[in-house]
Amino acid sequence: MTRTEDDLQRPPVPPRRTTTVAEAPTVAAGTAVAEDAVGSGNTRRAAARPLPPAPPGPGAPRPRLRLTRLGVAVAVAAAVALLMGVILATGFLASPGAPGTGPPPAAVQVMTRTAAASVAFDPRGGWLADDHDGTVRRFDPGTGRPVGPAIHVGGRPIAVAAGYGRVWVADISGSVVRQIDPADGRLVGAPVPVAQGPVSMAAGDGGLWVASLLAGTVSLVDPRTGQVEASAALPDGAVRVVAGPGGVWVSGQTHTLTRISPRPDGGSLRWRAVGVGQGPLGVAVGAGAVWVANVQSGTVSRVDPTTVRVTATYRVGGAGSAPADPEMVAVWRGRVWVADGQQGVLAALDPATGLQQGSAVTLPGVVRQLVVDPGGTLWGATANPGTVVRFS
Repeated sequence: MTRTEDDLQRPPVPPRRTTTVAEAPTVAAGTAVAEDAVGSGNTRRAAARPLPPAPPGPGAPRPRLRLTRLGVAVAVAAAVALLMGVILATGFLASPGAPGTGPPPAAVQVMTRTAAASVAFDPRGGWLADDHDGTVRRFDPGTGRPVGPAIHVGGRPIAVAAGYGRVWVADISGSVVRQIDPADGRLVGAPVPVAQGPVSMAAGDGGLWVASLLAGTVSLVDPRTGQVEASAALPDGAVRVVAGPGGVWVSGQTHTLTRISPRPDGGSLRWRAVGVGQGPLGVAVGAGAVWVANVQSGTVSRVDPTTVRVTATYRVGGAGSAPADPEMVAVWRGRVWVADGQQGVLAALDPATGLQQGSAVTLPGVVRQLVVDPGGTLWGATANPGTVVRFS
């Protein structure tokens, strides 16, 4: 007769009618043991009360506890229950390090309420462009209060940048760039004509860089002469521009990021493009990479500035996680900060893994721009309502 599996697990019956008592094994702390598996009917009960067995001598083998299938299942269930009890008691599953949980990693403070399209900083303070009333105003970064009267530049000032001893203002309606002397807050020089529809500027890497959305062109303005030194019409257009590292970076209208060499060749600019996500918009540099917020794809691309290749793509979105419509991006305090284009939230990502650090930061409105000032503080301009906010 073939022995069953239960028979194979059952220890042999001793020749005398005595009871074999299994010695309980040594159990590590935190390990669950099923009580019904010990003495579960695998031995025969003697008619007379037996004497207890003598303890094993030194070096003698210790009897092994054998579990049936039912015993193994009960032991596993008990161990899982014990582990879940430890997890719930310690809060392991909801620890602050888990993606999208824990407190927000930054606090936000409204510094001023205005329809600011763009914010920039120089050694004298902050500057904001109001594209609704056609003004540029200086403000105190410590208090948010305006300094001096508003400067009426006319048109629709959509972007402002500071550098080379000037405050530069892009007028999208007039397709010109105007200059302000920060010492006295007055317009200086003649307006600089650029390609149609300037929407973004960056000062650095050899001059003032202007991205013109309607013309799909990037222009380099010589800050000494106030004239366009070189330009390039990009096949995928030009939306946002940032300077450094390793060149000037421009997001396209459909799916590309373009690196432009800061050294013009005659009147032309050399460039190289790489495919990122759909609808690239915000661009930032830092943490050893170039970062692109792809609003239509719901992703953030990490690009190597040396090889101009995408090294990682982080998908964002979902309950309690990064914004589902990543539109603006900045690098601050070793994290990648992503702003949503539909709702007023900002989230911080680990640049190495793409995991969200803490819960999202709630903002008073939708972010129009993110910028880090020379002192290393992150600022934002929001719409609906219009505010200038500072992060800490």
